[in-house]
Amino acid sequence: MHVQRFLNVCPIYLGRSLILIFVSASVATGGLGLDDTVAANMQSNLTAFSYLLPLFGGIVVDRFIGAKYTTPVGMAIAGIGYYMGGVATSATGVYAMIFLVSLGLALFKNGPIIGRVITDKSQMDPAFAMRYTLVNVGAFIGTFLVGILYKDVFAKDGVLGFAPCFKLAGLVMILGALWYVFVCWRFLGDVGKLPFKKTKTAEELEAEKKQKLEAGQKTPLTSNEKKRIGAIIIASGFSIVFWIFWYLGYMPVYFYWAENMNWVVAGYEVPSTWFDAANSFFCVVLGPVTAALWNKLAMFRYSFLSRLIVSI
Repeated sequence: MHVQRFLNVCPIYLGRSLILIFVSASVATGGLGLDDTVAANMQSNLTAFSYLLPLFGGIVVDRFIGAKYTTPVGMAIAGIGYYMGGVATSATGVYAMIFLVSLGLALFKNGPIIGRVITDKSQMDPAFAMRYTLVNVGAFIGTFLVGILYKDVFAKDGVLGFAPCFKLAGLVMILGALWYVFVCWRFLGDVGKLPFKKTKTAEELEAEKKQKLEAGQKTPLTSNEKKRIGAIIIASGFSIVFWIFWYLGYMPVYFYWAENMNWVVAGYEVPSTWFDAANSFFCVVLGPVTAALWNKLAMFRYSFLSRLIVSI
């Protein structure tokens, strides 16, 4: 299942990076020749709806259809969407791609399935850490590879290889769906067959029972609970601000720096999509370092508290 996740993240980030260049590139070079603002709007829509529609997908797998079935269907829909980008000759075709890819990602729910497959709590963090690492490895390879593919491998007679890149992304999504059905399914068993609401774990049932009991008693929030809610609001606020400016940062890179900077390194013109790959690269490289740091800090805190308790 981790391999399947890796297969599908590559085209997701490949398409997101390529759409800006494809839409704004001239018709003579294989693009659509549209205004930069239109390209920015399309890329923003792809990013926004990729995050927004999973709310709809979450309702579907929670209440109506099991994630075991929606996941490969979502991959197939996204694959068709990327193919639409490969044959698009107008803004309408690109918007069709955006809608289908976003809808496909909305139904692509293998994360919750991992939470059901892994029942040992001690293995839960490593499982999701592996998933997150493979997501970033896929994101790095997708954004790194697309720059070489559209500019060098698929380019011919001055026409850049946008269309083959989108078609390749669609093919990889379909391969991911096939991998999921013919390889992953046999390890899942009954996990994900039914909506998650109908297959609650003992822990979830206990939490729900406790919540109903507390609701019936109408117990006011404790001071500690209020502080936790406040911390969540503050952290969410900082996260929103960060991601707003993070995605805005791509616009000057693709629309200004790409034309007004020297991108030649050692005689090779570096694709601007490699800027997008840097984030995933550092996540993969620094992930183990950060994990080791947090583990060391946790051990230090535990040791400090133990000494404090003994001294008391």
